[in-house]
Amino acid sequence: RGVFSFPPLCGHVIRRFVKTGRCPLIFIISDSLSGDSNSRLLFPKDIQDELNICNISFNPVAPTSMMKVLSRLASQEASRSGGKVCIPDKASLELLCSGSSGDIRSAINSLQFSSLTGGGDQTLNMDLQTVCFS
Repeated sequence: RGVFSFPPLCGHVIRRFVKTGRCPLIFIISDSLSGDSNSRLLFPKDIQDELNICNISFNPVAPTSMMKVLSRLASQEASRSGGKVCIPDKASLELLCSGSSGDIRSAINSLQFSSLTGGGDQTLNMDLQTVCFS
């Protein structure tokens, strides 16, 4: 977090990684509700050009589609969990959808944590291919 709050230091760290790293470096940056892109602040145009940084952006998922996916996902996981996962009510799912700003990854992470009823380190095994595309 400290590196990212001071962009020149971030640029230095990334330059060093580019010289020594053996795998791709991926940053996931979610835009704010106001639509401000934090990537412009973190990776100014000169740094992007110098380090050959690519920006891949996705359109936000519509709230109705997000609700359908989260509802289906919660139902599937609840039936497989043996009581360790509860199905959130409609109001909770709507809150998750609005809080994710159209970011399906963020919404699923929030659903995962909000649905656990306890019982140790149980995690949800969410099959996105099944949930999103079936």
